[in-house]
Amino acid sequence: MVCDLQELYRYLVDDFVVGFCQGLKGGISR
Repeated sequence: MVCDLQELYRYLVDDFVVGFCQGLKGGISR
């Protein structure tokens, strides 16, 4: 479990950025 909020925030941001970049590469499908 992640007890450090800073680590959790960083993890969420990284996941969001990766998903966003993949969305751009795959084209906007929404």
